[in-house]
Amino acid sequence: MVRRSENSFAAKKRRLPHRAVIKRGAPFLAADREELEAACRRIAGNTECLEWTGAADDVRQGWVRLIAFETAEKAAAMQAWIDESRIAERPLPKFGPSREEIAALREAALKWGFATGAARRVVQAYRRKMFEDGNESEAAKYWASHTVAMYRPPGHETMDVAMFLVEWAKTNHPEWFYRRRRQVTGTSPPDTKRTEP
Repeated sequence: MVRRSENSFAAKKRRLPHRAVIKRGAPFLAADREELEAACRRIAGNTECLEWTGAADDVRQGWVRLIAFETAEKAAAMQAWIDESRIAERPLPKFGPSREEIAALREAALKWGFATGAARRVVQAYRRKMFEDGNESEAAKYWASHTVAMYRPPGHETMDVAMFLVEWAKTNHPEWFYRRRRQVTGTSPPDTKRTEP
């Protein structure tokens, strides 16, 4: 018979019944996170504490961060620090570049693409794969990105540079971008004259 090991998280929650609540489930900036961890260590001292994100008792609050201690005094001290520091109201971490940064990257990518002549080749690679697959697939993006990499752009993600060039072509030359070149074959066109039976 196989014995199941005890759920250590659940066991720790049972051992630490007193909780402080941060009314925020969203992540913190690295500096705020370090400050919170330091406060937890300071208040817990040489005992343990546990932190997790969970649903609030009040549904309107959504997700909250809970910090559990073994004594009510430590949980109260942590709650006092949370309220005093106003950590729940601090700004969220920034994910991805800002609009201004994106605009600057786009400008640099276009300048580089036109100066090196890479813009034409990148857009051609994208269009070729787009018409081959019948849609604007991930494969088309890959081929455009691969073409950018051959020209070695200065310090940017090749996919970003490729898509800036492709979007420029779509916006400024849509009639050309979406037009398919007529295939030329060695045979003459079929005779369309009707013959009487």
